[in-house]
Amino acid sequence: MKKVVHGLIAGIVCLGGCQTAALAERQPAMEAALRNLEEAKQNLQNASSDKGGYRAKAMQTIDLAMQQVRAGIEYDNTHNRREERDRQPRRSAF
Repeated sequence: MKKVVHGLIAGIVCLGGCQTAALAERQPAMEAALRNLEEAKQNLQNASSDKGGYRAKAMQTIDLAMQQVRAGIEYDNTHNRREERDRQPRRSAF
């Protein structure tokens, strides 16, 4: 009986996730921005660390930028109507 209940719960969770993914529209520019930020962070991690703290600060800034891009993608995916998106004030990360 436990296996049946766990299976049902897993199925419901999967369907919910699949439905959310189906509603999300592709955002190639935002996805490209994330990939570029990830590559930039990797390049900084591979650089020597003797940069007076600026390398570490740049990596922290990239982390913040990645959070903002992900938040923008999530916002767009949860606000389906363009009119609704356009009415919302944009928040700055800084």
